[in-house]
Amino acid sequence: MRPPRSTCFFRTLLTGAFLLCVCFWVSGCGQSAAPQNSGLTETGAYSLPWGLTLNKDASKLYVVNNLNFSVSVVRTDRMATIKTIPVACWPRYITFNRDYTRLYVTHDSLVSCSYPQTGYEKLNGTYVSVIDISEGKVVKEIAITSISGARSIASDENNDAIYVHSPTTRAIAVIDDSTMSLVDTDTLSDLASSVTMRYDSSNDRLYVVDDEDARIEMLDIEDPLTLKFDSPYYNAQENGYCLGTDMPNSCACSTDSDCASRDCDTSLALPQCVYSCNASSSKYPDGCICASDTDCIGGTCLTDSKVCATKTDIYLGTIRGYYDREKSITYSTTDAEEINGDLKYLSICKQPRDILPLPDQTAYVTCTSSNAEDESDPLLRIMWDDDGLANSGKIVSTLDSAEPCNKPTRMAADPTYTYAFVLCQGQGVMLVIDIASGKVLFSPEVPDFPIDIVVSSDYAYVSTSSANEIFRYSLTEFQGARITLK
Repeated sequence: MRPPRSTCFFRTLLTGAFLLCVCFWVSGCGQSAAPQNSGLTETGAYSLPWGLTLNKDASKLYVVNNLNFSVSVVRTDRMATIKTIPVACWPRYITFNRDYTRLYVTHDSLVSCSYPQTGYEKLNGTYVSVIDISEGKVVKEIAITSISGARSIASDENNDAIYVHSPTTRAIAVIDDSTMSLVDTDTLSDLASSVTMRYDSSNDRLYVVDDEDARIEMLDIEDPLTLKFDSPYYNAQENGYCLGTDMPNSCACSTDSDCASRDCDTSLALPQCVYSCNASSSKYPDGCICASDTDCIGGTCLTDSKVCATKTDIYLGTIRGYYDREKSITYSTTDAEEINGDLKYLSICKQPRDILPLPDQTAYVTCTSSNAEDESDPLLRIMWDDDGLANSGKIVSTLDSAEPCNKPTRMAADPTYTYAFVLCQGQGVMLVIDIASGKVLFSPEVPDFPIDIVVSSDYAYVSTSSANEIFRYSLTEFQGARITLK
């Protein structure tokens, strides 16, 4: 296995209003500038800090304190807590609504617990707290009666909705922000488990990570306020990469089974898959007219168009091939390993942990590997374009997918999607990745048991369960270093 990257970092620890500077310099990074890591805290200000979010101009950081049932409001210019807002028991994650006037806070299922700072009546069940920013207090607690335990939460700025994910119930609840009320709950019956949820505003889509079956469930949002979601489908004759079997038309082939159309035209000088609607075993390829699901090879006859299609099924346990983003060429696994030898060390993604969709139609996925003791848990960058999503069981990854991240927790990107940040608990580092090139610029140390990360244009903020601290990392140094990289 490859040796770990050496790191360069500065750490600054603030206690109250008194500034103590403790600087560590570890040589060997090979970079002309070092990322600056500032650990910032006020004694007693946080108690098991968990979820993080920033207001619109990043002047305030909101920190969920899981053990003292509160949300700390922190001025980011001097990292000082200016207000503490009491909430119900066991808060976890937090998000703003789309106009930044309210905060929504998830809680574990509320059972017997005390409210040391509040006069709230004890609550039982699953709730989401609503904080009014102008009033600086909780104005409503929304009962989510149909799920047990609320964890991930996301704001849909396109539809004025809040999504709440329950890994225990494997369900998504929808809250109407305009009325601060529960719309309904959608149970994800196809999933064996669900560990986290992400919202993708550019595609108006939800992603739910199934860590048991190594899958990512995708839900296209039609109208969340009437609970209308749909799974994405594709035409296998038109979309996909020229790898393996079930390839789209125009791909080179040798037999009919290579083609989604089930028609490899071997009369051509260079045989290739061609369009066909000839039934194979009484079933038709995608794009052909159908009457019911049983008519289609892909298993779906679309209700509106009555055309065969295949449901997108992002299974992460098998890599179909690798895509070179610079040359726009797709390679088989064997050929890719000849080009990038590090791919030979890439472990199987047994349990996906998080997904970070990117504007360039790729997505980072963190995983744990098939060996619990293995320190090479893979960080995959998978193709997320129409061809990449034309997937029924095998992903197409990129050539820069060989970076390990042992025991990953959370990922984030800066507002301009210049950098991706990946928390690797097992290695005790945060990978800072240049999204354009896919190269890891730095791997600064992070505290033990990092939980959440949020990023502004200037800083990355990390919460940890090992200390009552929020750690801050300067992006200015990252940018300075990136200019010097070749």
